[in-house]
Amino acid sequence: LADAYLKANRVDDAFQTIALLPSPDSLDLRLLARLVSAGVEETRQRNLKHLMVSRKYGELAIRAIEADLRPGGMNAAGWSDYKGKTLPSLYQSLGLLALHAGLPADAITHLRKAVELAPDDSMNYTYLGAAANEEYSRASQQLKQMPAGPPRDALGQKTFELLNQVIDAYAHALALSSGTPLEQTIR
Repeated sequence: LADAYLKANRVDDAFQTIALLPSPDSLDLRLLARLVSAGVEETRQRNLKHLMVSRKYGELAIRAIEADLRPGGMNAAGWSDYKGKTLPSLYQSLGLLALHAGLPADAITHLRKAVELAPDDSMNYTYLGAAANEEYSRASQQLKQMPAGPPRDALGQKTFELLNQVIDAYAHALALSSGTPLEQTIR
């Protein structure tokens, strides 16, 4: 039923249907991945209603893939292909959801994993740059308010390292971008 709601673009109904289950642990992996995608799309449209549960479903899906729990009816070749495409996408999605939740450090962790799994995806670097920039902005604001001394010096070093991460991530994104409309806008 939830899958049918997603196909009909009735996202609220899909999430409400899943919420009625005693535990989402037994949900089909493909449905979990579609719910995460729907949650990310809702978040992009500034609807944060399903953000936290989408993060939960993303974690469940990642655990299932990393535990090599192949869905029924999927052959080994299909599973290998599915894992190779879906796992980096799930990490990217969790990074975006964490960023929208105001958790840039968590976003960085997920996006680094997405980069590791899909190093040629320029959007992974773009989002990683955005998350690192958010952490940099927070650290630089905190730095401005600290008195001189060793703690300020340590935070200054951390802030400098974060700025380097921002530059590095955006440089990779620019180098890898192929000129798609989205990438052109980001440039």
